[in-house]
Amino acid sequence: MDALFRQIWRGTQQGLQRSTMVAHASVVTLTVLIIINAAYFFQHRPLVEVDALWLQQAFPSNFALVKQMAQALSYILPTDFVMGILYQVWHNHDGHSAGLLGMISQTGWWYYYPVAFVLKTTLPFLFLSFASLGWAAYGLIVKRDRRFLALLIPFAIYTVFVLFAHIDIGVRYYLPAYSFLFILGGALIDRMIGSRRAHPAGLIIAAAVLGGIGIEAVRAYPNQISYVNQLRRHRCKLPQRLNRPDQKESRRKLAHRN
Repeated sequence: MDALFRQIWRGTQQGLQRSTMVAHASVVTLTVLIIINAAYFFQHRPLVEVDALWLQQAFPSNFALVKQMAQALSYILPTDFVMGILYQVWHNHDGHSAGLLGMISQTGWWYYYPVAFVLKTTLPFLFLSFASLGWAAYGLIVKRDRRFLALLIPFAIYTVFVLFAHIDIGVRYYLPAYSFLFILGGALIDRMIGSRRAHPAGLIIAAAVLGGIGIEAVRAYPNQISYVNQLRRHRCKLPQRLNRPDQKESRRKLAHRN
């Protein structure tokens, strides 16, 4: 979607004809479809009885429509890919038992992923992320540099989407947003290194940020999944799923047995 948006935006900026823009968008769409199908080895199996039974249980009021949609999409996209998307839709609607900072909820909290992002991101990259977002906002609003829209819009859309999601079981659900932060952070570091006005301070800051990220990566090894940065109040490391109640229950049962 980001690549498609960038092609359309670039075409409007360069004054390309509509037919050229449509051709570019078609190439991007076709490329994405080929990549998705290749990941599933171009398998387009028909819906089986187990699939239909699950669809009926998950979408009882719209079963016929959802089944027809899944069958139609399975000609273009792998059936397992389509069923996976439908599963995530059902999962998000049903929610998932989750814990955050001592609280338990079935539908989660809108601020779960901001908290998870702040706690489970290395401080150097957290600093770089906020700095690059501020730099991009400044470039867009003050300098009218619309190139930042290609990164800020999809980042904002995905962030708003996860804020209102009901599957708060790990920061991994927010990882797609990191890709835009990587690009913005890299562009900001490149600007600091190449800027004559900020040199050599920019070079020192860039080296400190990159070095800090590397040091934190080494420090987290081999417990990257349970990593929590220095903003935590206690020395004990929180689990990746931020105190999921099912993990608490498992530990309680194990302690009772012992």
